[in-house]
Amino acid sequence: MTTSRHEELKKAYEEYNKQNPEIWTLFKSFADQRMSIGFSHYSVNAIFELIRWHFDTANEDGLSAFKLNNNHRPFYARRYNNRVGSNFFRIRAQKSREQEPTNMPPLTPEDFPYLNQ
Repeated sequence: MTTSRHEELKKAYEEYNKQNPEIWTLFKSFADQRMSIGFSHYSVNAIFELIRWHFDTANEDGLSAFKLNNNHRPFYARRYNNRVGSNFFRIRAQKSREQEPTNMPPLTPEDFPYLNQ
């Protein structure tokens, strides 16, 4: 049983990362590219959108089939900073460390229906 919201989020990230190692490869590649052209800081949000742009495919309904949870962003940013020994991504305190676990499954796109479908 998890003791904090942070543990829940970290566990979900670790499971996702284990099942999708190519995401880390892409994340690191995009971040390395930005660093190599002179950026001293960059946006983890921009990297996630680049990954989505390059990885996404349509499902049988013509909707996005690739899912990359925004909750994983701080974990990828911290991992990158730790691996390359930099502060390339600015890091905020994780308030989830003080929050109780939700014990709920992650939300999916089905939880947010579009009005025009």
